[in-house]
Amino acid sequence: MAEPLPPVSVPPEAHAAFRRGQLLILLGEFDHPVEVDRLGYMEFFAANPFLVWRDATAERTQLRLAGLLPSALSYQAAPERYANRRVRLRSDLAALVAWGFMRTDTVDGRIACELTDEGRTAATRLDTVYSSAYRLSVSLVAPKLRNVTNVELHRMATRWLRLGAMRVDLLDTTVGMEPNGQGVLL
Repeated sequence: MAEPLPPVSVPPEAHAAFRRGQLLILLGEFDHPVEVDRLGYMEFFAANPFLVWRDATAERTQLRLAGLLPSALSYQAAPERYANRRVRLRSDLAALVAWGFMRTDTVDGRIACELTDEGRTAATRLDTVYSSAYRLSVSLVAPKLRNVTNVELHRMATRWLRLGAMRVDLLDTTVGMEPNGQGVLL
């Protein structure tokens, strides 16, 4: 009889409850609405801070002491994971709104999110070693993204993800990223 296959490891962000918990924690760190696009960048890089701090820095040391590991295999496929998380962001935010944990508003004509009182209460109840490490990561990542334009934010993300001259074949149309961060059809 053949040995059963070992169970497949599923990354935590594959679970909706985990991603939505991260969003509660992230939004709990702000006392004002956060634009959805900026929120998407923040939540990904706070969950993957070693993409931001690749070299030895005080921030990297703080993150390691908090229990986050730069050697996690998930860092190997960061661009794909980033794309997947951006796609899931809408449904995760919609769920938080449906449960009454979050409300939307507009800031400078863009959709923005903020926690309701119920959402803040739920965020404070998330009290684990990981949630503490994630809060630390948010406190380090958010200031880096705070006062930059959306164009500069996109450039920073492209650099951190090391996209460079990445090319993707999407529905028989080749889409590429130029080194300046501009998308092009090839």
